[in-house]
Amino acid sequence: MTSKIGFGSQFADSVAAGWNNFIGFVLGSISYWPFLLIIPILIILFRKWRKRKVQSPK
Repeated sequence: MTSKIGFGSQFADSVAAGWNNFIGFVLGSISYWPFLLIIPILIILFRKWRKRKVQSPK
């Protein structure tokens, strides 16, 4: 990042830095795809297990 004096230059630098941070966040979030796949499957399995446990006679 360059340090320029004018408001317009600083604004443009801030927008560029914000965009780069956003792209980094999106790309970083993509690396968590296994968890985004595994967690809903575990929740579904847990709900099915709990439902079956409640319905079974003692």
